[in-house]
Amino acid sequence: MFPTIVKEMLQRTILIETKFNVGTGFCLDENGLAGTCRHVIEDRNKQPVSEGIAHIPLFEKSSRILSYQQCNWSIVRTDLLTDFALIQIEDIETKPIQMYEGIADIGEDIGMTGFPFAPDLKHTTTTKGIISGYHPQPDIEGLLYQISEWLYEAGSGSPCYLANTGEVIGYMTEAYDPIKKLKRELEKKGIPVMDFAVFSGRKSFSALERPTNICWAMPIIRAWDAVR
Repeated sequence: MFPTIVKEMLQRTILIETKFNVGTGFCLDENGLAGTCRHVIEDRNKQPVSEGIAHIPLFEKSSRILSYQQCNWSIVRTDLLTDFALIQIEDIETKPIQMYEGIADIGEDIGMTGFPFAPDLKHTTTTKGIISGYHPQPDIEGLLYQISEWLYEAGSGSPCYLANTGEVIGYMTEAYDPIKKLKRELEKKGIPVMDFAVFSGRKSFSALERPTNICWAMPIIRAWDAVR
């Protein structure tokens, strides 16, 4: 079951590139609308750039990436609180993700697919873990989910999804102040921040990376509402 879900997710995950940064994105409709983290498309002054390149993976039947189709993208709008960016990829048909509309249970298996080693290794990586805890966050009107796995830096924007259905519950990111504060407090007590990530069901996605990078998943509907 999970290998089949991964094959489907690989076709909905894209590599996002600007002259300042790289990261992961996911397709939201069939006409090139895609989501990623706002910080993935920021310049050195923390301002979003207006355009960049999207690398769309092309596969053979085994799900091995054969090549990439390069397309231009332009910014639609962004939201600073949710670290979300909506972009439009030009001249391409895409396969959209399916959003999860509930609150996932602790102990549920999840998967994350993205490009965490880009640009040095331009290939996807899939990691599997579980939801291991909840963290209420009033400012985003939702929960942050602690998860048992993590991705490297360029994995920001990677979709996190239920392993048994492929429904996306969040995207990996690192730009949430309450999580940074929690990390500092834990480090003061000598507790290493490892295997930690966050999501918030229908309202937010989030995730913490280890040992120093922080990621979170803002609720997809919360992020979607913020940019519409």
